[in-house]
Amino acid sequence: MCIVRFLFCLLILLIPASAQAEQACKAVASIYEQDICASDILPSKKLEDSIREYAKKSKEKPTQAVKDFKVSSLFGLLWEKALIHKYGEDAVEPSGRQIKTYLKSFRKAIEDQNDMNKDMSVFIVELLEDNAYAPEEENRLKAILAQKQKSIMMYNMRDALPDETRAQMEEGEQKMAEAMVKSWKIKKTLFEDYGGRVAFQKAGLEPLDAFQTFVKELEDSNVATIHDPAYKDVFRTMDEYSSKEHNFLPEDSDKIEDYFDSPSWVYDGDIAEDAFEQQKAEIMAIPTIESAAGDEG
Repeated sequence: MCIVRFLFCLLILLIPASAQAEQACKAVASIYEQDICASDILPSKKLEDSIREYAKKSKEKPTQAVKDFKVSSLFGLLWEKALIHKYGEDAVEPSGRQIKTYLKSFRKAIEDQNDMNKDMSVFIVELLEDNAYAPEEENRLKAILAQKQKSIMMYNMRDALPDETRAQMEEGEQKMAEAMVKSWKIKKTLFEDYGGRVAFQKAGLEPLDAFQTFVKELEDSNVATIHDPAYKDVFRTMDEYSSKEHNFLPEDSDKIEDYFDSPSWVYDGDIAEDAFEQQKAEIMAIPTIESAAGDEG
């Protein structure tokens, strides 16, 4: 279905659709007597261009990619309206305090990460100066160093940005904060109500069984009507996503309780420091030519 992952398809709904002149609503679907118009699921021109460009790079059909976006957008609107109807807006919409907390943690994480990138860069440079490595190992170290230095450069560029660009960047961070907090609140609400298996994803934990159960209840309740045949299979979006291979955590995992008990966006400096030390240890374990020769002897 969608060329991007399911939750991203939902979160991308925060990006405004293209501005259009007022016109009669062509309802593609309705839920709880609320119409969803064709214009509600259109990407902006800028976003559509990005979708098409991404599709070409991924060797997908751009036309199909845009259609998939519309299906995901419709699913997201049906999903959100159903959530608000059942749980109220407080269970879905982020509060100003939560957004502020997210942005504070996000900026602290970026600042600390930049400091760790500097430390790691110095560490790798010293290793390369003091040791001899086989070509493949040396290239590996140089690739890590280049990535760290690129991240440092991008961080430093923030201070040199024009005011207009900086404002756009901050607006983007605000939208990201809204999306991430909203996602966590929805996941927390559904997990507490339905339970079930929880999958580990890069963007955080996902209560997939709870997602699927909620959508199945919505579909079976007949409160949603799909008027446009092009979107008749919109509820298959969840089935297709759930049927993919996922890494499920053990039901008694402490990670599940911790994730849903406290906001997932709160930055934990200790975890970041542990990750830094782990990467440092892995780099130190890269054999030098001298150590490799010693092992052979």
